[in-house]
Parts: sequence; C-alpha cells; structure tokens
Amino acid sequence: MFQTTDVEIRAALHSKRLKADHESSESFVIDELGVEHGSKRIDIAVFNGCLHGYEIKSSQDTLERLPEQVSKFSKCMEKLTIVTAANHLENIEKIIPEWCGLVLVEKGKRGGIKFKTIRKPTLNPEVEFRVVAHFLWRGEALSELKKLGAPSFSMKGPRIKLYEELRSYLTLSELYTIVKKCFMGRENWRVPQQQRSCGD
Repeated sequence: MFQTTDVEIRAALHSKRLKADHESSESFVIDELGVEHGSKRIDIAVFNGCLHGYEIKSSQDTLERLPEQVSKFSKCMEKLTIVTAANHLENIEKIIPEWCGLVLVEKGKRGGIKFKTIRKPTLNPEVEFRVVAHFLWRGEALSELKKLGAPSFSMKGPRIKLYEELRSYLTLSELYTIVKKCFMGRENWRVPQQQRSCGD
C-alpha cells in the first residue's frame, strides 16, 4: 500500500472527480469552508444542485476528529462524502451514517491517484436550518429579511436572532439557494477553485 497525503488527494479530487463542477458556471467549489462561523472546516464544498461536502482522510491522517466533524457537517451539508485511504476504510464505515458517501483513494506505483466509489451519498435527513443560515453574513441576512418584507423591529439584535427570523419566511431549500447566491456574489472573499488551474 502506497502512502497518500491530503495535498495530493485534494489536487486529484479537484482535477478528476470535480472537473465538471469547475467547468460549470452553475457550480461553486471552495476549499476549507468554515461551518458555524469557522468552528470546523470541511476540506472541499461544492454548490451545484445541492451543497455537497467532501472530507479527506489520507493514509497519514488519524480518525480522532472524524466523529465530531461528521456531527458538525451533518447539520449543514445536504450531502457528505468521506474520501479515504484504504487503511481507514473499515473504521470509517463504522463511524459515518448510512446516508454518507464513501470513496476509496488508490495510489499507483507511479504516484497516480484513482478513486473508487464504495457508497454513493444520499440526501442528509439531519440538516438544521439554523446551522445552514450561519453561512450568511449579518448584512446578507438583513438584506434577505428586507426583501422578504420582515418588520424593522425583527432585524435588530444578534445574528442568531436574524437566522431564526429567516426561518419564518424560508424553506430549507430556499435558504440553500440564497446561500449559494451570496457565496457566488461575494467580492474579494475567497477565490473559487474553478478560477484556479487544476492539472492532472
């Protein structure tokens, strides 16, 4: 078994598995997306038809943080896939929920990275509206509440109050649409991966 690193797995994932998303104007791909204002970060997040998170576990990683990571990511990712080296496969299968996807990383003698789908992800039944709303900046949440016709008194106070107010007007699906729009409209925030070169 050949050792793998996060860097090489991530590069191959971008250039192979996520190639279509990089090339689509309807998709948004970002590395190290903060969850709940940065309390945790998921390795790669893809906004296409839904918000799909990818967490990488190379052969050099441990699984010490994985249970907590899965717990956090389950609150805001519509789909979640763990991309792992073979040495972690059996233990990860015991940790992740049934709806979570699992991809095996295989490294050849010449260093090439290949991916094998062990289990495809299905829609996450554990998403929490409040945690998804945390992806919005305060100004973005206020802007949406104004568009929705919320009274002025409801637009004061801490961000968590604004997120709860949004729940009165939006479905979870509508909230995801707004979050994607805000991500794609943010200037000088984070350079989307589709604007970077991703060689094989």
